[in-house]
Amino acid sequence: MVDLPNDVKNVLKSALTKHSQTSNNNQEGITRNRGLLNKGKASYQQLKRIKNWFDNYNGPKDAKEYELNGGDKMKEWVDGILKQMRNGVLTSTQMRKEYLPDKTKNSEFNVDLKNDNRPSQSHGNSLAKYNIDLTESLKRINEIMSKI
Repeated sequence: MVDLPNDVKNVLKSALTKHSQTSNNNQEGITRNRGLLNKGKASYQQLKRIKNWFDNYNGPKDAKEYELNGGDKMKEWVDGILKQMRNGVLTSTQMRKEYLPDKTKNSEFNVDLKNDNRPSQSHGNSLAKYNIDLTESLKRINEIMSKI
């Protein structure tokens, strides 16, 4: 979630004040406007939807829906924030690829760490781990118990 800056909030508030009397609750942009003002924050998904709306909007800039969606101020802010977010993700991914070693291999011994099957840890009968005498005694006890 990204906090809305005060200048964007002010643009949204003024557009809501200006158009609330002449708009109904179904007016495009009024629901988004109120939601953003109430929360004071926007998610990445909301920012993408807002950007998509502005990218596909072909009407005049003085139209109600354009102003209710925040106008040029919102458009510029959303474009900038999304660019920063995307560059941050890309930079983080690039850094991991370039500077972190491949964790699937132990390069010192050239051992594949994904394959965790080691002969010393193979699965077997749990009784075989104990002393032979103890194992035999347990087997006899289990046989007697199963007959009862």
